[in-house]
Amino acid sequence: MLQEAIKIAATYGIQFMDVGDTDGVTSIIQEFPDELVQSNHYLLFLRGASLMSAESAQSFSCLYRALISFCKSRDCNLQIKTLGLMIAICYQKNDLKQIQSAIVLIPKFKAAAMSKYARITLLLSAFMKVVWDDKLKLGSILYRVIEHISFFELLWDYTFKMAKGILLYRSGDLKAAEKIVLQILNHQTALTNDLWRSIGLAACHSITYLMRDIAGSQKIAAELASIREKYNSDYAKGYALRLVSYNKYQTRDIKGAVSNMDESSNIFARNGNPIMACVERITKHMWEAEYSSAVPLAEKALKDLNELVSLKPGQGFLESCQAVVSSVLIEANNFIESEKLLLQSYKTSKDKNALQSMSGAAMHLDDLYFRINDVKLEKKYLIIWGNTAS
Repeated sequence: MLQEAIKIAATYGIQFMDVGDTDGVTSIIQEFPDELVQSNHYLLFLRGASLMSAESAQSFSCLYRALISFCKSRDCNLQIKTLGLMIAICYQKNDLKQIQSAIVLIPKFKAAAMSKYARITLLLSAFMKVVWDDKLKLGSILYRVIEHISFFELLWDYTFKMAKGILLYRSGDLKAAEKIVLQILNHQTALTNDLWRSIGLAACHSITYLMRDIAGSQKIAAELASIREKYNSDYAKGYALRLVSYNKYQTRDIKGAVSNMDESSNIFARNGNPIMACVERITKHMWEAEYSSAVPLAEKALKDLNELVSLKPGQGFLESCQAVVSSVLIEANNFIESEKLLLQSYKTSKDKNALQSMSGAAMHLDDLYFRINDVKLEKKYLIIWGNTAS
């Protein structure tokens, strides 16, 4: 009788999860005592799925244990389904190490041979990982393959669009990325579940501020703030404040931008996301240098950059922050160290074909060579900046 109840719960819970309805999953899993949940891999899967946005560490732990059991029982479909949820959690934390720890558990070739579903979802999982690992050239190849596939589940389609948006904006195609923002906002998964909506909004938030779309950024920030109030989500609040700070900076309320970015950094740190906390501090130092002495800020920025290097971030955060720190060094008249960082940033970005980061590095290199009166190199990077920015 009990096993039959678990089987029915798992069937309905998985159906809820496939459309991103974590509230539906929660309504099922809360009917079972914790001892039973901890002893059954199907219930562990549902517990992990229900906690994804609220308790990401506990969620990952439950899903990891469930995945080990699914691998032992050779349930390939649930292996891949579980892996997809774990990758989404890792994205929230910018934790590439955890993604790798999950992927190595999957017997990939056996899974791919089992079913069309397993092959498609395994391919999508690979796409999500390479995009979040900032392997843009490989991501572009996988994208061209996946683009022609019809997904069985709305949640997989939603996560594909999130990764697609990141790939497009990192590759410099902001107009195409802007269309993805609308698709994410109007996707049934986002309309069904606020917590998945917050993950989608966080995934595409950079697109609006990179395009200097103040109204678009305000809309996303307001939605994230609303979700934060409804669910007490620090995850949503951190990204809401991040967008608000960029809006303030772009409208020249620099001190207001610094204040909001400082608060955002503290929230990310509290929420267990040291990479984003570090990125926010580095950005804050650059903005502060517009009205405060740059020398002490440059020292702080270099310290934070060293910390970021140790965290091994993905999504181009390292190259972007190298360029940002270099701008503080320029203001502090530390041209040698600034040039070193900028050339590293530019080379890495060029090797990846990350036009967005190439443009930023070229802009700062143009400024650097203007200040030290190197006309030839200033002209070179001015042209590159113009070409990549367009």
